[in-house]
Formats: sequence, C-alpha cells, structure tokens
Amino acid sequence: MKKSSYAEIRIKRDGKAMTVPFCELKEGDETIAPGYPHLVCVGDAHDCGDASCDSLVVYDKDGEGFFPEDFMPTPAGVDAVFMQFPPDSGCCKADLTRLMGLLGVEQSDGDSMPFELLRVEGENAYAIGLVKEDVASRNDFDDSLDGAFFSGIRAIMNDLNLETDDGRYKVAGVDTLLVCSNEKH
Repeated sequence: MKKSSYAEIRIKRDGKAMTVPFCELKEGDETIAPGYPHLVCVGDAHDCGDASCDSLVVYDKDGEGFFPEDFMPTPAGVDAVFMQFPPDSGCCKADLTRLMGLLGVEQSDGDSMPFELLRVEGENAYAIGLVKEDVASRNDFDDSLDGAFFSGIRAIMNDLNLETDDGRYKVAGVDTLLVCSNEKH
C-alpha cells in the first residue's frame, strides 16, 4: 500500500471528531479538515480498481472519487502535476480544479498563477497536466511530444515498476506529481 494511503484525515465518526489514516475511512465518515474536500463517505476506502492506478479511493454521495492526495498539503517544490485517466474517459472541471489545487496555483487574491496545460498519451492511459508557466518558459524546457519531459511522463505511465509511493518524480529536471483521476470505475 502506498505511503499516501496512511495520510491522516480529520473526520467525524459517530458524532466524535478524530484523526484516522485515509486507508481506514469508513462508510458514513465525514471529513472535517479545513482547506480540504468536505464529504460524507458512501463506502469504505478501497482499491480504485483501475490497472493504471495503484491507489485507494473513497466516494461521496454524488459519486465523485477522492484519493489520499486530495487530503495532503501541496508538496513543496512541485512544478508540474499530471492526472492519469483511462483511455475511454474524459477530463472534467473537478479534475482541473483538483490539478490546480495540487499544483498550488491559486493565489491569495483569488486569481491563479499562469500555467501550461499539457496532454501526454500512454499505452493504456493518458494524462492531463499543468506545468507552472515560469518552468515552461525556461529555455531548456522541451514540451515537444518527443522531448525528454513528455517521454519521461509517458515512461512512468507505461511501467508500473517506475511508480513511486508518493507519486513524485524528477522528470527532465522538473519536480512532478502524478495522481489518478477521480473517475468512478
């Protein structure tokens, strides 16, 4: 089980406030951590069931899936965030909002810092990603389809053995986070 599965989540269970690891979320638990998604779990945390994603997921009453990363602080130093999707699914507003939150692009004035939106095709999945504009504008950043950055993301998507417990990678010199989509499978 990934380390992120043990991310501590502040919840209310049977009327009592407590902190539990994500992997121990149960049906009826209500998340109450300020600054993180608020939901009432429809079922227990469980394997997402997608071969392209080795993670736990829990769903809310609207069928939206939440992963441990949704309840963790934005990792310091991350300059790009990608979300992996099955080939037959699409990206929705909630996915983009999640990506923006994970990248930490929202500023205190309600605006967001500029970013580049990229799509990388893998063998059995694709990924949508955001790269901070200041990183994308570097002279040595190559966002071409055959460039080192795209090739690195593609390699991780195509080989489960390259995946890390925390989803963090150094891809062509860019600190990158790769997460799973919220799509219910």
